[in-house]
Amino acid sequence: MGVKWKEEDSLALEHVLFEELDLNNALTIEGRLAFFKDFMKYLQHNRSEEIKGRTPESLRNNIRTFKDFCFELGFTLMDVIHILRMSPSILNVSIESLRDKYTLMGLIDDHSYHLRKTKLILCPDDYRVSNELIYARYMLMKTLDYPSINWSNMVHASEKEFAKIFVKKDGGYNKPYKIFSSTDDLTRDNLLRMFPYDREFVSSLRSKEINEKSNRINYIAGVDEVGRGPLVGPVVAAAVILPKGYKLEGLTDSKKLSEKKRNTFYDILMKDAIAIGVGIKSNKIIDEVNIYEATKLAMKDAINNLSVKPEHVLIDAMPLELDIPTTSIIKGDALSESIAAASVIAKVTRDRMMYELDKGYPEYGFAKHKGYPTKEHINNVKQYGLLDNYRFTFKPISVLINDGDFSERQIRKTHI
Repeated sequence: MGVKWKEEDSLALEHVLFEELDLNNALTIEGRLAFFKDFMKYLQHNRSEEIKGRTPESLRNNIRTFKDFCFELGFTLMDVIHILRMSPSILNVSIESLRDKYTLMGLIDDHSYHLRKTKLILCPDDYRVSNELIYARYMLMKTLDYPSINWSNMVHASEKEFAKIFVKKDGGYNKPYKIFSSTDDLTRDNLLRMFPYDREFVSSLRSKEINEKSNRINYIAGVDEVGRGPLVGPVVAAAVILPKGYKLEGLTDSKKLSEKKRNTFYDILMKDAIAIGVGIKSNKIIDEVNIYEATKLAMKDAINNLSVKPEHVLIDAMPLELDIPTTSIIKGDALSESIAAASVIAKVTRDRMMYELDKGYPEYGFAKHKGYPTKEHINNVKQYGLLDNYRFTFKPISVLINDGDFSERQIRKTHI
């Protein structure tokens, strides 16, 4: 049964679409009307469970995330608009799932790296096929040495059509991959049981693809940030370009390293890196634009502060819209040497800022908790009051302010 949006919701959604997709500049009046009509038709007639809890603002977040994903792959804004007009339901697919799917699509024979990009623009509904099914079909075809792994059999074929490929023919020549007696032996459920989805395999494919791309490029910048969770101080991002093939034994995500090890790696990287850039966004900027947007601004500053312009940027989980190609990698600080290097530079830089703050205000314990919301930290705030470099929009600081625990005159100005 369809879900009817209220008129005020439709007006709010229209505002979101025009703002996020820049429709006034991207489309003609007729194009804008047609786009909005198609989008509203989807919302009005789709099954209620697919849009349960959706509001114009939640759709704004979905559109932003999808837009970032597309820009990461090199699509234009017009490509994004075209995809969303043809298949608004693609917003129901998580970005993590889309990334995995895009990687899996690269396994298809015959110019797959171009095909999967073209298909996302021309046939976005293909990207709603489950990753589990695509993976299981691929694994069966590879296991049985099926000669042609193409878009039709991996994505488009129905359950029966796919099963027929592997069914023995009565009285005819049976090829090596014809191993089933009937299509009932190869139902979707049986196929998924035979080849359970292996996300580690997909992640390794993605890493391999990134490495192959890296081998063709001289200057790759890894980007990471530190400080999204603390209650005080800035968010810090770093961008690092390492020499091609550079390896530093033991280098990984900075959170997995001891402080002593991080400082050692920091000194080595400062000497060995081709270029290092740092971006810092203060607590005031974080309160103004939110931590997500402030993090992206810090990352962009870090990239702009590199003395050498990178040809490609690898980012830990955070998509960025840049004028150079980017790749966002989930858990990138554990998979990419340059992202791991960036995480160390960012972490040590921010920690040293916290040590400086601790020298002026030792009663808060910044050297110990680095601004993160520990029980001891919260108690210190209640006892000694707020400093002006706290993030006033972060809980529990915002709660303490709203409850009247601190007036503006009780917020101490820092000199650091």
